[in-house]
Amino acid sequence: MTNRSDEEKKLLDEVLPNVAAQMRAPLSVMYACMRKLVASDAPGSDLMNRSYYQLLRLAANLSAAEWMEDGIYGADLRNGDIAAFCAGLSERIAPLAAEKGIEWSYVCAKKSHTIVFDRRLMERLVLNLVSNALKFTPAGGRVTLSLQVKGRDVLLSVADTGCGIAKDKMETLFDRYLHSDRMDPTPHGLGLGLPLCRAIAQLHGGRIVAQSRVGAGTKITVTLPNEQSVIQHLESACEFDYAGGYDHVLIELSDALGVSAYPWKGRTK
Repeated sequence: MTNRSDEEKKLLDEVLPNVAAQMRAPLSVMYACMRKLVASDAPGSDLMNRSYYQLLRLAANLSAAEWMEDGIYGADLRNGDIAAFCAGLSERIAPLAAEKGIEWSYVCAKKSHTIVFDRRLMERLVLNLVSNALKFTPAGGRVTLSLQVKGRDVLLSVADTGCGIAKDKMETLFDRYLHSDRMDPTPHGLGLGLPLCRAIAQLHGGRIVAQSRVGAGTKITVTLPNEQSVIQHLESACEFDYAGGYDHVLIELSDALGVSAYPWKGRTK
């Protein structure tokens, strides 16, 4: 990580997590009121529902700012089938991508491959990368999630045929949130997603790199150790859920999906 000024440290350690904490209570009240006040077929109810998910995503990313900086969030690393994990996520993402008119594919030569990883954090990493890919890929384009085992490494990548990233943005791509002049408006947002992905990769002993060309798409690859743990873990009955029980896929992709993915009628956690 680059050196931080006192102002940046205060922003990351105190201000952003506090903003997120302050957001959560009124968000819960807002959703409860929405359920009572909005008829299932009321105009704008789907848009309001998606906006709610977007605010949940923002609160979750703001909460992560402190441990992105200091690495204080301990990863719950345990053996798991990374191929089955990615295939399962792919099945959930595919219909949502299709709804946007984007071709989705998952490529992996293995049906099963075990490494040590934190499922909750890896889910956030993959979904953040997919969200960016879907957001900047127009209808008719293609997004691909791929998993490849190469010796001591497992390569997980998300590639798209979208607009690409300008050369001058690449150097600070994974810490853009530190620069106030680079906190771009929608659809770019605060730029918290990629720093979060880098922090998660590092917590796994891995790394993340981006390849991109304007007009030719972007590919982001996470390299993870091809290792298993010899430690056996007991399943916890009360794991913290950063999403408060709401659908993780719909939260993480809320900035990229259309309103039709968030129908109010019949919506539950």
